[in-house]
Amino acid sequence: MTNANPFDEKLENGLLFRTVRDEKDVVRYVNFNTEYNNPNEGLNTNCLIRHFPGASYADYQLIEDEQSDEIVSTTCLIPWTFDYEGIPIKAGQLEQVLSRPDYRRHGLVKLQIRRFMQVVRERGLDVTFIWGIPYYYRQYGYTYCLDGDTFELLPASRIPATVQNSAYTLRPATLADIPVLTELYQNAMRPLQFSVLRSPEHWRYLL
Repeated sequence: MTNANPFDEKLENGLLFRTVRDEKDVVRYVNFNTEYNNPNEGLNTNCLIRHFPGASYADYQLIEDEQSDEIVSTTCLIPWTFDYEGIPIKAGQLEQVLSRPDYRRHGLVKLQIRRFMQVVRERGLDVTFIWGIPYYYRQYGYTYCLDGDTFELLPASRIPATVQNSAYTLRPATLADIPVLTELYQNAMRPLQFSVLRSPEHWRYLL
């Protein structure tokens, strides 16, 4: 994890707006999202900030109370590359948008999104996107574009413990399977107009 282009800005009322600096900040950032969002989101945050391909500490913003040394609000930028009919599109996902209840409606998220957009422009990203509260993010210039929650499920209960006379077996994927996973994924995405590009590094992250 790199710490390129760190940022900090003093705000009113003893608040400091800055990016994550070190391991101590990572732990605090993860704990904040665990407590004020949910444990699953905390686990997701921990994986993203430590292991997501191309991530930097500078992608993770926080606002803290300098007197109590407590985080009161966060956001982050997750880098992606999309494919639109063969054209690569550099994208930044706005995520971990969260404020402590007693600090909501103080403009802290608005302040962070303003800098998020500045970083997007500086990096030359083509688009930004977010999964979020319906209609809420229209005030920041977002509008509905794609259905992001389409998926298929195979409940574990439907997978038989043993299969007689089958040419197939089921096992967890490993790093050695990345070339096969890449090929299968590319074949599955080829008929689609829009998809996410996944590098070997992304497969390592997922595994």
